[in-house]
Amino acid sequence: MVGVRHIVAVQPFPGRVTVGLAYKPATAEQTGRLFLVYSADGRGAEWLYQSSYDRNSGNVIASTGHFSVYGVGYKPAPAFTDTVNHWAKADIDFVVSRGLLAGTGDATFTPDGTTTRGMFVTALGRLAGIDPLAFSSSRFNDVAATAYYAPYVEWEASKGIVTGTGDKTFNPDATITREQMAAIMQRYADKLGYTLPVARKAEIFADEGQITNGMKNAVQAMQQAGVMNGKGGHRFGPKDTATRAEAAAVLRRFVEIVIDPAAAGGWGQNDAGRWLYYLDSKPVTGWKQLDGKWYWFDAAGLMQAGG
Repeated sequence: MVGVRHIVAVQPFPGRVTVGLAYKPATAEQTGRLFLVYSADGRGAEWLYQSSYDRNSGNVIASTGHFSVYGVGYKPAPAFTDTVNHWAKADIDFVVSRGLLAGTGDATFTPDGTTTRGMFVTALGRLAGIDPLAFSSSRFNDVAATAYYAPYVEWEASKGIVTGTGDKTFNPDATITREQMAAIMQRYADKLGYTLPVARKAEIFADEGQITNGMKNAVQAMQQAGVMNGKGGHRFGPKDTATRAEAAAVLRRFVEIVIDPAAAGGWGQNDAGRWLYYLDSKPVTGWKQLDGKWYWFDAAGLMQAGG
């Protein structure tokens, strides 16, 4: 479904521009499934997968490198039976409707399942919109040319976003840890020219000493940008295997925050699904009135009561 609106906001963006179209979602529409679309010839529609709905302005916004006729599109996501009450349901719907991640069955996503290296680089390659046919060869002996992740692994290796795990090996079926995910996301942003905002104060995690030295800068950059958050008990969980739900949340936050850095403020969930509210780059604590309602946040900024 596509509805056309006039362009209402165009703002400079490093190397690109941000386009926003005013849109009021229908009652049954979920905002994570809204996209900007454009037409180069006035007939067909192209979907901008790096787009999101900004609740503050009421616009569907996207980063684009050209002007055209823009509209708003909506893509339903599969009705997964195992994500209905999951903390990352909105994130999962967001990435699945954009084709970044897929279900594990006709009606399942397996949100608490593990994320593999091949799976994650595929999502990033799709997010970048690369042409898989342009990367038909493979520099790694354990990446078959027919594997679904093969062109994405080759593209990211050629860009320096990912590296092998040994002499001509990539180990695509190995699980990815949270600190590895942070490092890949930092390189992805750098190689593609995205500027990550420093929107939150640096957090000293209780397990800071467990973060690999070469990945500490990446973890801090992702945390301060609001792309990755801590888990319960002030932990980051650097060596924890990233779940599919966590990968979905990271991908959605990245899309929203690089388009609009202000998205790192206000309400946000940590990587265990707990709610916080960020004000002046740090989580609020104690009682706070928001939108006419009172909420209680503990010393770590986690919402405990209210709403």
